[in-house]
Amino acid sequence: MLVNDAWLLAGVHSGVEFFLASRRTERNIWDANNKRLRVFGRELIGMTSFGFTFKDSQWPQLGEVAVRTGKAQTPDFLTYQKEVMARQGKWRDLLAPPSAQPVITALTPAKGPAAGKTKVTITGKNMARVIKVGFENTVVPATDNTATSVQTTTPRHGAGPVYVTLFNDDGVASEPRLKAFTYI
Repeated sequence: MLVNDAWLLAGVHSGVEFFLASRRTERNIWDANNKRLRVFGRELIGMTSFGFTFKDSQWPQLGEVAVRTGKAQTPDFLTYQKEVMARQGKWRDLLAPPSAQPVITALTPAKGPAAGKTKVTITGKNMARVIKVGFENTVVPATDNTATSVQTTTPRHGAGPVYVTLFNDDGVASEPRLKAFTYI
């Protein structure tokens, strides 16, 4: 047990909400090479064992929030340590559910120069967790996400129509939208 795990107990005692700095993915929870929980996995176990559950925050860019919803046992370091030791290898229930598949309905503008650098707004649904936008085989960052839109800047590409695909932070991708953007 690492000494820095103790910070968690201070917040648990006060019952405050926690913004999760990391996504609840296997890579963030479990160290497969060393076959042990990572610090984030131990923190999640501490929060769940002391009555916290996880929900999306009202600000999609910030990810999830741990909220105290139940009456929990008294949070102390010994109880926390025992719970973590008992859960080694039994952590899959801590994974976040997969995100909803993003859906593209429109790109504005839908045309731009082959040199790229066109600022585009993509509208649709389930876009809060989109982190990348694919224009054919070139992927660029997504910015300014809301639940119904993302913005990006087009990469260079030869003239003609291209398909566009959105990628969430957990790997879930939209169906490619054919001929969604035309390079001129």
